[in-house]
Amino acid sequence: MLGVASFAGGIAGFTFARSVPSLLGGLGIGCLMFGAGMRIRDNMKGGEELAAASSAALAVPMFRRAVKTRGIVPIAMALASVGSAGFYSFLAAEHYQEASARKAAVSR
Repeated sequence: MLGVASFAGGIAGFTFARSVPSLLGGLGIGCLMFGAGMRIRDNMKGGEELAAASSAALAVPMFRRAVKTRGIVPIAMALASVGSAGFYSFLAAEHYQEASARKAAVSR
């Protein structure tokens, strides 16, 4: 969902303000989030990490925009991206702990 919003925001930023950085950033982050979602869906390594990193990367410009404009959309996007980054960081940490526990059990 955040990937779609990022994608749409980049297109909207370019359409209304002719902002090429918004277009490139929105499309780039959106593509990373879609890629992370596919990796998570297919149980591939690195999906949670990619989702956390792309969410954190989106949070920085959204917080700057939220402070500057006090608009509801940048505030919502900033909060959603921080929540997403935290959630996927937690999932990634759980996966590392499970893998470590399995490795320790096998070596015994």
